[in-house]
Amino acid sequence: MSMTVASFWVSVTDFGDTAVLLPLALVILVWMGLGARRLALFWGSLLVADIALVALTKIAYMGWGLHPPGIDFTGLSGHSALSMLIWPTIGVLLSVGRRRLWRLVMPLLGAALSLAIAISRLATDAHTPPEVALGALWGGGLALTFLYSCWHETRLSLPRPGLLLPLILLLPLALGYGRVFPSMQVLADVSCLLSGHAKPYTRTDLERQFQQTTQEHLTSVSPPAMPSMVSFCLPPAARFSIGASNAMQQSWVSNTQACPFELDAGCAGEGVRSSLVRALGTE
Repeated sequence: MSMTVASFWVSVTDFGDTAVLLPLALVILVWMGLGARRLALFWGSLLVADIALVALTKIAYMGWGLHPPGIDFTGLSGHSALSMLIWPTIGVLLSVGRRRLWRLVMPLLGAALSLAIAISRLATDAHTPPEVALGALWGGGLALTFLYSCWHETRLSLPRPGLLLPLILLLPLALGYGRVFPSMQVLADVSCLLSGHAKPYTRTDLERQFQQTTQEHLTSVSPPAMPSMVSFCLPPAARFSIGASNAMQQSWVSNTQACPFELDAGCAGEGVRSSLVRALGTE
């Protein structure tokens, strides 16, 4: 990946950092609370559920190494899960009082930005596909729950955004964009505190576990070595190396009378060939 492309994906992923999303979530709660307190409480509960599941999956792995068997999974992608809830919600708030088309387009634009953030987590090697996909599905499901609940509220009780809401939303973006909130370090400390371990499990530990499991599987399914036909039918005194002299080869041919198969010396000089059918016919 070129430096230009890498820089682009880093700039996209910064829109999903906790340093940006948590202040935006606070703005959303306060703004909705001005005219629709019940809806604000409902959305706040969705936000808590979103953060809680992300944190629990990460703590489960970092503290005890728990993860779905056979999957490269160390916890839900927080960028993906939170973005899928917060950015479409911002689209809803900005579309209040507008035509039906805008009420459909604005949340979709928020979802498109959230999807780009999720893809950026893969492009920057921050997460694996299962972590991003499950995180996006979790956050997206919560967002759909909210959108279904507030479809009529957008015309009834939610305050109109005007120019005030966009200006307020720009403030956390200006202050938090490009910064990295130390959420992983906080979760690692909590994991060690709860599990009693000196250090948390990391992705390196998971990769090492996968390599060990793969090696054990290959060892268990490897077939046993089968003896060659020549060494099986020849008496010990008649076994020889391919590089033996012609005299030793002739001696070996004379000793093959003890074998129930008739052999030719076509491999070394005249060749070695087992005439199994003919031998079975004469015995």
